[in-house]
Amino acid sequence: MDIKQTVGFDMNKYSIAIIVDDHQLFCESFASLIEKMHVFEEVKCFKDDSELFNFLLHNDYNIVYLFLDYYLENKVCINLIKDVQRISKKIKIVIVSSLMNPGIIKKLLDQGPNGFISKASGFDIILQCLKTIEKKEVYICPIIAEIISHNETTDSAHFTNKEVELLQYFNHGYSIDKTAELTNLSKHTIVAHRRNMMQKTNCKSITELLWYCKGRELL
Repeated sequence: MDIKQTVGFDMNKYSIAIIVDDHQLFCESFASLIEKMHVFEEVKCFKDDSELFNFLLHNDYNIVYLFLDYYLENKVCINLIKDVQRISKKIKIVIVSSLMNPGIIKKLLDQGPNGFISKASGFDIILQCLKTIEKKEVYICPIIAEIISHNETTDSAHFTNKEVELLQYFNHGYSIDKTAELTNLSKHTIVAHRRNMMQKTNCKSITELLWYCKGRELL
């Protein structure tokens, strides 16, 4: 059976799938899997946001599916989603992640992606995701749905979206000045957010805060 018919796509020659992941092996493996579906005319991999933005600004496609990991070396996923949505309204965003923290997952879903699938998912899940999005519905794979179905209070629920964003910059080792520059916030605001996060977690240093967050899969 033709996979295009199975998925239910009405594809044309201007369709493309873009994978953004800073782990080259996963990126290339996932791209190979997508290519085997034969529903996209092109499949491209990018390791960072600068490559992605440059490509989007210089190419025009009728159908664009962006498969995006939460963990990127030099970019916060929440910000990247917002930037991509500003650049183009045509893009369908699918988060592909190994995240296990329900609080962070819920914060990402608040950004309005079209789909969210676990890296532990198989071929059939990717097909179902594409089919659901084509129906203009949001797809959440069973693994992710199970994680966020738990009603326990998680540590991440205590952090605001802005604090979760800043955690990524702190984790990359950026200084207060550099973080302020990248986020368009004042240095005083950055310091205040960092102080609030340390108070919430009873941490005495930024190193302790980062270890605390990594232990709870917030990073």
